[in-house]
Order: sequence, then structure tokens, then C-alpha cells
Amino acid sequence: CESEAMHFERENEKCNKEIDELKKMLQQSKNDCFLKEKAESNLINLKSAVEKEIKKLNNLRTKFFENINSETKKIPIKFGSNRDFNDSTLFTIEEITQKHQKLVNTNVQLAQEVPKLQEYYKQSQDRVVYLEQVLFETKIQSQRENLRLKTELETLINTKSKNIDLKKKHPQIAKPIKP
Repeated sequence: CESEAMHFERENEKCNKEIDELKKMLQQSKNDCFLKEKAESNLINLKSAVEKEIKKLNNLRTKFFENINSETKKIPIKFGSNRDFNDSTLFTIEEITQKHQKLVNTNVQLAQEVPKLQEYYKQSQDRVVYLEQVLFETKIQSQRENLRLKTELETLINTKSKNIDLKKKHPQIAKPIKP
């Protein structure tokens, strides 16, 4: 009888330890879900940042061309003697060549920036795809883990209740008091 009682106590302690371990595993899975949600929000923020940068570049490009168009419209055309006309055309040709040179330089600078931005955008897209894949795998893994933990918890609770029922069925005999 004493050995059975000790056996039941050991089983009870073992079940309690397993329940504690399962609770820890459940908490770990909740933490994984939190990390998954955090990764999703970071992914959304990254997408919006990339979109903003692309919009800024497009706006700068349009403003640049609008500025060039407005500057070319401001070039005065003077009518007068043939000499004045030649001077003004030389002056406007010089202005146009300067504007053209500026355009070429800015075009080169923009052409250098475009591949960098395209690479950044591609890397961002690759990262988004990778994070979505990891997120999906984590979700599936956490669902499986939750299901496994629930089944283990149910079996432990059932075995514990069976052990308690078995204890109740056996009479407990008091130990004799030694003088």
C-alpha cells in the first residue's frame, strides 16, 4: 500500500512536471505568434517606405522637367537689327547649350540612381516574399504545435484524473505509531 501511494505520488509529480513543460511550450508558441505579427507590421512599413521613395523620385523628375520647360520659355527673343538678332541668337544658343549640359549631367546622375533604386526595390520585394514565406511556415508550425500541446495536455489531465480515481478506490491504511 505504501509503495502504491508513493507510486501515485511520483506519477502525480511527473504529470505536474509535464503540465508545466506544456505550459512553457504554449507560452513559447504565443511568443512566436507575436514575433510573426511584428514581422508582418515591419513588412508593411517597408513596403510603404519603398513606395514613398519611388513617388518622391517620380515627383522630382516631373518637377525637374517642368522647371526646364519654364526656363526655356523665359528665353527672350529680340527683334531688331540683324546684328541684335545675331547677338540674341548667340546668347540664346549659349543658354540653350548650358541648359543642355545641365540636363545631360542631371540625366547621368538620375541614370546612376535608377539602378540603385531598382536593386533596392528588388531586394525589398525579395525580402517581402521571404518574410511572407517565413510567416506562413511559422503560422503552420504554431498551429501544429498548439494542436500537439492541446492533445498532450488533455492526455495528462485524463491520466491525472485516472490516478486520483485509483487513489480513492484503495483504502488508506494508517501507519502504526511507534512508541
